[in-house]
Amino acid sequence: MSGDDTSQSPADLSDSQTVMLSCSSRCICAWASSLKGPAEVVHRYKKVLKNLGRVRTMSEAFRINNVDRGTIKMTAPIAELKIVDPDTFETLKFDPAIDTLLSFAKKCATNVTVDKKAQIEDMKAKGKLLPLLMKY
Repeated sequence: MSGDDTSQSPADLSDSQTVMLSCSSRCICAWASSLKGPAEVVHRYKKVLKNLGRVRTMSEAFRINNVDRGTIKMTAPIAELKIVDPDTFETLKFDPAIDTLLSFAKKCATNVTVDKKAQIEDMKAKGKLLPLLMKY
């Protein structure tokens, strides 16, 4: 028997001995869980917006919150409508049995009026909303 304990199978080892298993050199990061509803979308959007004020780039803000830019961009109309026009947002109903968050985001985008779109663009320019380019 050599002095290397890793050559033994785990069954051959006593309880007091441990085996050091080699791990992949790559770090596996646990990404945030999937969103369940519009309230979570708005909360995540606001967290990224808050961190954007603290860091230099949007990429850093997304990385800090463990969220993909595409995820925020696809669901941004939900948060933007909720922030800019809460009354219209409350009239829209999200049914998780029927709607997906993407379909609800499209529904929110279609309910953005011309004057609200101008207000959204103004808020983006002032840094009060994320400066994502959207097609309404």
